[in-house]
Amino acid sequence: MLTESKLKNWTIKYGKEEKVQQIMNQYKTFVSKNKIFQEFQKAFVEFKEVCDEYKRDGNIKSGEAEQIDFFINEVDERWKNTSTELRCVQSLLEEVLTYWQRWNANYEPLQKFIIEAFEVLKKDEDTRIEFFHDLSSWREKYLHLQDTVAFLVATSDNVVGQELRDKFMVLSDNWEQLFQYIEKYLHVGDLNRTKKDYQEGLDKLDQWLKKAEDLLSNPQKVETQNIKKTLEMLMELHTEVGDMEEIFKSISRKFQHLVPELDQDEVENMMFVLKKEKENLVIIRSMIPSKIQLFHHLLSQLEAIDQGEKDILSWCKEVDKVVESVKKCTSQDELQTEYNKHKPFLSKTVNMQALLQSKNNVLQSILNNTEDKEDLDNSDIVKRMQHINTEFEKKLEAIKEMDQQMSGGIQTWQRFQDAQAALTNWLQEAQNLMTIKQVESKDNIDMHKHFFKNDSQPILTEYLKAQEALEGIVPPSE
Repeated sequence: MLTESKLKNWTIKYGKEEKVQQIMNQYKTFVSKNKIFQEFQKAFVEFKEVCDEYKRDGNIKSGEAEQIDFFINEVDERWKNTSTELRCVQSLLEEVLTYWQRWNANYEPLQKFIIEAFEVLKKDEDTRIEFFHDLSSWREKYLHLQDTVAFLVATSDNVVGQELRDKFMVLSDNWEQLFQYIEKYLHVGDLNRTKKDYQEGLDKLDQWLKKAEDLLSNPQKVETQNIKKTLEMLMELHTEVGDMEEIFKSISRKFQHLVPELDQDEVENMMFVLKKEKENLVIIRSMIPSKIQLFHHLLSQLEAIDQGEKDILSWCKEVDKVVESVKKCTSQDELQTEYNKHKPFLSKTVNMQALLQSKNNVLQSILNNTEDKEDLDNSDIVKRMQHINTEFEKKLEAIKEMDQQMSGGIQTWQRFQDAQAALTNWLQEAQNLMTIKQVESKDNIDMHKHFFKNDSQPILTEYLKAQEALEGIVPPSE
């Protein structure tokens, strides 16, 4: 009952905007904050469950059960009607407020325009043409206001409706009186607006064409970030082609409208301009896809070179570290340890050579793809690959020298140890023979003769040479 009572208060002829807004606020407070729709549905479901339980367990007569069902259906039907009207009230209130906003937005500006227009009629023709250049838009405002008043009068009470009628009648009389003097400017204003729209569209298309021509023809460095940025701009340009075609169609239609108002020279000049714009648009539209395809390919190739460069130069730095660590080795154990330690790393040299060759192949592919493209500058990527190749060759040479140093050092140490062992053995044997004080047999005499008769100089010479060779790789302090 409360909801139905509220509904009656809201479905009335409305007052001014403030009153309508007040009713809207009351509606929102009652319906939204109290959650009328949700709460009724919840209460109705609970009520039906209680009724069903009562009919099932209350031992009632069939006639009483029918009355209960009738009452439930009646409540359900009343709520359906009420909820529908509630939603309609909200829509109506929102619409009424919208029309009041339209009235406020158009009435005073239109009234001001009429007053100023009567003053302008007293001035020279150029001033009048300038002032009435947008007359058609003011006429639309007037017609719009006419519809607005009709709706507000139909939904407002008698007092407010009559006030709106009186205000609009005065304004309408002034408009009709003014319009008979300014109607001739309606065509002039439309013509000027068409010329303005034509020029604005032409300027927008021309600016876009120049931007596109610059992007497609300006020299570009074949470098990852630059190619990536240019590709993004090309993709954006590609999405704008359709809009530019629509702009061309629009200015072509406006040109057709202007033709009857232009002299022959103006028509020919505008036709020439439109023809050139169309030709340029067609050329650019055809160039963009192939350019995008080329730059997509270049970007993937450059990113491959970037990654290869990173891997190869990182390997080169590791080579420097290995070479530096080997230089500090002097003993045989140190050399052998370093050799065993770095052998797995040095075995990657073949893989690095293959990687470098693949990047050189990519570079060659880039050069082949761009050799007839004067707007693409390959100098940077060529210099980068030259630097990579030079650095790699230096490291290969360093590895070769290091390998020679390690294997040579190991061999020198081995030679020295072998010579030292031979000399030590000879001296030990000589010492053993010299310790024999008495010669007990002919065999011992023969052994002495045989041992000391043989020349021991080669053993000593080999030892001295091996020592001299070792001193060449071992610091004096060691």
